[in-house]
Amino acid sequence: MARAADMARAAARRAAFSGDLWVKVGKMEEGRAGLPPSAAHLRAAAEAYKTAAGWCPTDPAGYIGAARCLRLAGQAKEAVLWGCRGAEVYPRGPVALVEYARCLEAVGRTKDAVEVYRRAMALADQDYGRCVPLSGWADYHLAIAAAAVARSGAAASEKLQAWRVAGKVLVKYLQWSAAYAPALLIAGRGDAALRDELRSLALEAAAALKHSAEIGDRQLAARLAALGGS
Repeated sequence: MARAADMARAAARRAAFSGDLWVKVGKMEEGRAGLPPSAAHLRAAAEAYKTAAGWCPTDPAGYIGAARCLRLAGQAKEAVLWGCRGAEVYPRGPVALVEYARCLEAVGRTKDAVEVYRRAMALADQDYGRCVPLSGWADYHLAIAAAAVARSGAAASEKLQAWRVAGKVLVKYLQWSAAYAPALLIAGRGDAALRDELRSLALEAAAALKHSAEIGDRQLAARLAALGGS
């Protein structure tokens, strides 16, 4: 991984106009960070993402990557700036909005974060631009956003609706990811930690919906419980 990252960085410097190459360098440096993540590698990744954003300022990937790495490296105040820019460039992108909200949470701006999560949740039933869903696919970031709204102390009606949104997205995503698990593993995109996080979220949504007066909610809860426990 280290040699690959160094080679990618050298290639990116030779073709500095290519933001895509710098995004790849950032991803490789993130991969080198390990668990728990190394702050040094996260900072190196953030610098690569910043360079990508400089060369391609209309592509949100550089801003989002820089925000994520800075946040994980403990540089939350700077992360907020990059997260905000990513949300400005990609205002209908769930991944951009969720990362910005996480950065706001990291600096204690909880109310602002919930409002950004609400913006992301509102995209669940809409065409949200560049993220074109595959057949049967749903963006799990929408579920993360909806769950954050549900946990935020919202009114009972909003809380229940937020869990519905989260549940519907999770059913679609978990079914899709299970169907394509072999292909995702071959492509190096089978993220076990993410799968476990989303299964846990599915069980939380199931617990919130199973006592609803609506039969549809209870049916959704049963599907979530089955997927979360699989």
